[in-house]
Amino acid sequence: MRRKKTISKNPGAKSALEEFFKDELRGIYWTENHLLKILPSIQEAATSKNLVATISKQIQLTESNILLLEQIFQLLKEKPQTKKSETLEGIAKDGEADIKNTAAGTTERDLGIVLTSQKIEFHKIATYGTLLRLSTSLGLANIAGLLSAILTEEKKTEKQLTEFNEKEMKSSEEDPE
Repeated sequence: MRRKKTISKNPGAKSALEEFFKDELRGIYWTENHLLKILPSIQEAATSKNLVATISKQIQLTESNILLLEQIFQLLKEKPQTKKSETLEGIAKDGEADIKNTAAGTTERDLGIVLTSQKIEFHKIATYGTLLRLSTSLGLANIAGLLSAILTEEKKTEKQLTEFNEKEMKSSEEDPE
């Protein structure tokens, strides 16, 4: 039977986990800042009023997340820094292509926007979930509380996108062009 290694038995492990935590924090900070730049153009490309409203909420959540992340950096006594997320950049480029390759005012474009938004949300949920678990393991309870709040809101946004997607798919099935 294998024994789990714990942080307390390996003093260097905590330092390595802290660095990993900070590195991932920089990545999600870049992600949120990049999203704040691209979400308005995505919102402009959307047709459905419900989708426009959902993206508006995403913009507000993104602004809030940036402030909370800056607070986390402050609690860590670190200057807020970014580390480019190749994953998010790739998702954003795919989303731009979907918008360019679909006609304005169509269900296809809105569904492409939702798909891109959901990919972004899944990436953020995975990252914030891991950061939350790491902060708990590192004994950073105050930071864990902030990350938990962010994660809860990200899950709500993803749920709204899924509901929108399901409604759009159902209506397009009922009203084929």
